[in-house]
Amino acid sequence: MGLMSTWPRWVPGAATGWGLGLVVLTLSWALGSEHGRPLPSFDLPGPFWWTLVVLAVATTVAARGGPSVLWPAVAVPVLGTFGLVMQAVAALATGRVEDWPALLVSLYCVAGATLFTGAALVRTRTARGACARCGYAHPGGPVTGRTYPEPGRASFAVRWTAYLGAVAFVPYIVMKTVWALGLPIAGVAGPDLTVGSGAGSVLGRLGIDLTSVLALAGAVLSVALVHRWGQVFPRWVPVLGGRRVPRWIPLVPAWLGATSLGLYPFVALALLVSGAEPAASGGIGAWVVVVGLAGFGGWGVSVGVAAVSYQRRTRPQCGPPPVSDVLHRPMQNS
Repeated sequence: MGLMSTWPRWVPGAATGWGLGLVVLTLSWALGSEHGRPLPSFDLPGPFWWTLVVLAVATTVAARGGPSVLWPAVAVPVLGTFGLVMQAVAALATGRVEDWPALLVSLYCVAGATLFTGAALVRTRTARGACARCGYAHPGGPVTGRTYPEPGRASFAVRWTAYLGAVAFVPYIVMKTVWALGLPIAGVAGPDLTVGSGAGSVLGRLGIDLTSVLALAGAVLSVALVHRWGQVFPRWVPVLGGRRVPRWIPLVPAWLGATSLGLYPFVALALLVSGAEPAASGGIGAWVVVVGLAGFGGWGVSVGVAAVSYQRRTRPQCGPPPVSDVLHRPMQNS
């Protein structure tokens, strides 16, 4: 059996190892290291960094515990992914990475979030007597192979949550498009998109803002997660038409967007309450911040809801599904 097919065996141990690495990392920040430090633009007190050390130690201990402590521990690496999408977009736009240590720390936290979620699933499924790999019961013993459910739409509530998240990006897309055309909004001019050598400058010379294109792609992703065409390639797609969409294709960007962008409004609120001051305001209007946070946060939260539904609706089973599951599984809803 391959490494991925045996993941329930090694993921809990790997999560513990990841936690030990986090302890070392946070300890370096508490002792004054600046490499990969989160929120570098804010002057945060020493006790904050030592609190991170204690949190990292608690997270490492939780990796060996049951579901009741593992699921809350997932929040720690998830918080560490904050800003990853924006770092990747900035690198794509400029053609270079501004802060490699920060990017590597964010990617490290993505790995941690994956490991801790996997470990929590293993503990939860094992506790209720289900298969740790697929989550379904196999009364006849272990089985091999995988069976995928029939494609179908998400529930009404989930679909409309995805639609609202997509709409939340519209003001942001409009704002960045107007700026890309060289027009100011309420006296505020957009950034110069022609600077640099990355994809952002190439599109900027054509009057197109890269972030507005990515936001539009995010809106389409939200809708794809709740409809059948997000599970099966449409017939008009060359070569792939009619084939099943590998789950990781929509889920990886969806979860990265949910954990990274969905945190923006909450982090901004926490910093506002704490009284932390940024190194520079940049002179942008307050309404620009509101449009950005509403778009990022609204889409991030909604795409997370859609991703949960998609993951449940497309979850494969080991071997053929039990008769009871076939009889009671809803056909179209999550």
